[in-house]
Amino acid sequence: MPPFTYGIVVRNVSNVTISSVNITQFSFGIYFQNVDNSTISNSNITKNTISNIFLNNSRFNDIEYTTTSLSSSASGSISILDGGSNIFLNDSIYGNAYYGFVVNSIGNRFINDVLSNNPQDFVCYKEAGFSNSNLFSDTTCKNNLYCNFAWCSQSNVELNISQITLPYNISNCGYINTPGTYTLTSNILANDYFNMSNPSSKSITCITINSPDVVLNCNTHAIKMRA
Repeated sequence: MPPFTYGIVVRNVSNVTISSVNITQFSFGIYFQNVDNSTISNSNITKNTISNIFLNNSRFNDIEYTTTSLSSSASGSISILDGGSNIFLNDSIYGNAYYGFVVNSIGNRFINDVLSNNPQDFVCYKEAGFSNSNLFSDTTCKNNLYCNFAWCSQSNVELNISQITLPYNISNCGYINTPGTYTLTSNILANDYFNMSNPSSKSITCITINSPDVVLNCNTHAIKMRA
């Protein structure tokens, strides 16, 4: 819809396969919204201004053997907003003006991908940056912002846990900033939320309470560090 242009839009369906396509010079190359169990494969998606591939609230999709390059906005070459549990396998992401992957969801798997010549290969927001939030294996990258699950060759900038404002039902580390009764819904293993191998991390706090009139009910669950 104006003012944006789309190479391919898929909305509110499942089991779609897109393969062997070349898409260039749209606002969005391929845009998935509420799409599950679908595949993008063996394609070349390049020079799309906002994002080459944008997954919005989409789950269990496979993006494989696909090249995305030369996007020109901070939305990134591949953007994952909400949803999750998508697989990125044997993809090449290079030469983008800002970011390779922009990750704002959890449960995704990045396997045997190659990222090069991007100012930042990965950038993560909030819970997506936790070390256990997404799976990363055999992937080549140079650097990242706040993606503690991704290990790149040159630098890893840790997620700032202060970005995480906790809801009343708590299942991860973060900050409590408003009065109320908060309840743990599961055990929290603090190691999962910090880069434990980074010597610059001088202290670790799982839950910080910054508000008066707070009741924290652990509900028989534990907050602990892995030995």
